[in-house]
Amino acid sequence: MENGKPDQFREMMDWLEAKMADVVRHGYFEITIRGDIGTRGSRRIMVFAGRSYKFYVQENEAARATPSASERRSP
Repeated sequence: MENGKPDQFREMMDWLEAKMADVVRHGYFEITIRGDIGTRGSRRIMVFAGRSYKFYVQENEAARATPSASERRSP
């Protein structure tokens, strides 16, 4: 996953959705997601699902990606 690529958040979410569908079909899985703030305020998201995947989301993209209270789904 390329550092600084535009719309990395959307790419990460699409990838996670596809990965979740795959592991649910398989039946046995473990996924760990970790995040931190990297250089220049970018958000580094690391996903461990059999192997490691990294996504870099720019600070301004992370702010756009946060849903408003009216957009959030209730559990």
